[in-house]
Amino acid sequence: MRHKLRGRHLSRDTEHRKAMRRNLVQSLFEHGKVRTTLPKAKEVRAMAEKLITLFRLNTLNSRRRLKWCEVGSLETLVQALLTIRAVNIRYPRIIRKET
Repeated sequence: MRHKLRGRHLSRDTEHRKAMRRNLVQSLFEHGKVRTTLPKAKEVRAMAEKLITLFRLNTLNSRRRLKWCEVGSLETLVQALLTIRAVNIRYPRIIRKET
């Protein structure tokens, strides 16, 4: 039974799913947008929103938690989040593109 289990499996094993989510979030912060499927975008949005919230808190504990997050290098993450703060962009949106 799947009681209180969160997240999508996306037809991948755990390691592949974590790596894919980490790479998509890092690409989102570096490039500002990512082209992917709707279920993957929903997963990435949840993780990106948590990281942006941690960054906006700007406390010692939040900075330490950002340091140990799953996303690539901390420097690229902080630079991307500073850019987001400078432009005053809120949280990520999912825009469905017609095929």
